[in-house]
Amino acid sequence: MGNCKDWLNQKFSEWEKAQPRKQSYYAFASYLEVSQSGLAQWMMGAGVPGGSDLLSIATKLGPEIYDVMGLPRPSAEVQRLTVSFNSLPADLQSALSQALAEVDQGLRRENLRPDSAEARKMTLAILAKWGFQYTK
Repeated sequence: MGNCKDWLNQKFSEWEKAQPRKQSYYAFASYLEVSQSGLAQWMMGAGVPGGSDLLSIATKLGPEIYDVMGLPRPSAEVQRLTVSFNSLPADLQSALSQALAEVDQGLRRENLRPDSAEARKMTLAILAKWGFQYTK
């Protein structure tokens, strides 16, 4: 497949054929859990999805979207986390997302390698601050 626009249009056609009746781009956007305006732009070639939109598309349509966009596919752990994250209640999604963003900022600010003892200590402290406790 040549580009994201073509790939999304093909996936829309495949998805629509699997439905009991003709569907709209709005219904496809709802299925993908992305904005209608964003999807319309991507399907016209006026942009490409990124961030959480890209994850939503990959979750629903498959990781080939990364290949089409020339991006590395996320690891199996990231894919599993993405699916599991979507199953959490909204308040826990928000808290976990904010905690992980704070961890990322802290690691960057302190220039820590993620696998270092200092990074682990910081990560556990931030998760605990947000109400998440790691037990082994």
